Amino acid sequence: MIKIEAIVFDWGDTLMRNFPQYDGPMADWPEVEIMPGARETLAGLSRAFTLVVASNAGSSNAELVKRALKRGGIEGHFRFVFTGKELNSKKPELDFYRNICRKIGVPPGQCLMVGDNLEKDIIPARRVGMQAAWLTDKKEKPGDYWQIQSLPEVIEIVKRRAT
Repeated sequence: MIKIEAIVFDWGDTLMRNFPQYDGPMADWPEVEIMPGARETLAGLSRAFTLVVASNAGSSNAELVKRALKRGGIEGHFRFVFTGKELNSKKPELDFYRNICRKIGVPPGQCLMVGDNLEKDIIPARRVGMQAAWLTDKKEKPGDYWQIQSLPEVIEIVKRRAT
């Protein structure tokens, strides 16, 4: 069993809610909202793992993502924040995930990707060798990844991997 060293979170609709009625950087939206269970989950994980945000974030770079995370009160949990701009690639390109692992200095097999989009977050992460947890309310037969319905379930995954 490979131990998890880093947990990479998608941003929109995984950590913070996307409001389709707003344009531009989330940091400038009239309101921001963190996803249910995010605050508690991040507090529990940040003591033992390297936490990363990785997003395509079309209107934002890493600094704007950090501002939005700060507005949500969760910025202090993350050691790294990346967007496609910093990684010179976008989801679902495999280089997006390879570049994350290279920049944080953790092999793909020791990284857990958590995201809400099977095609953009989970499948490409698995293709580069990352472990993955798909955050969804769908009841599908999982592939070679975990299927979770809430962020606190990530804590249970890493506990199982540690034993």
